Amino acid sequence: MACVATYHCIDYIKRPPGNLRKRFRENTDFATVDRVAHAFKHAKSDGKRPLEATSVFARPPAIAGAAQAGLSSVGDSTGGVEVWNESDSDLLSTVKKAAEFLRSKI
Repeated sequence: MACVATYHCIDYIKRPPGNLRKRFRENTDFATVDRVAHAFKHAKSDGKRPLEATSVFARPPAIAGAAQAGLSSVGDSTGGVEVWNESDSDLLSTVKKAAEFLRSKI
């Protein structure tokens, strides 16, 4: 849901001529937010790197009673949300960076 809300911030930016979404996708964090938002809205996103909503999952923390082999990351006491089979795809970090990018465009 954070990706959907962050993506739709472009609706409130004064639009110069041209396709704002296409230009903003040059930013890798915004592009990831875009992919995840559209995957959740339409069950899958299209484009160069299609994504199915089922590939976005909650990563359990690496603590007793919650850790899961193959999913939890050693030393991670909070868990997170990420995209299956994409390294360094912590979505909280990505959403924060995409929000900063969008803030710079206002």
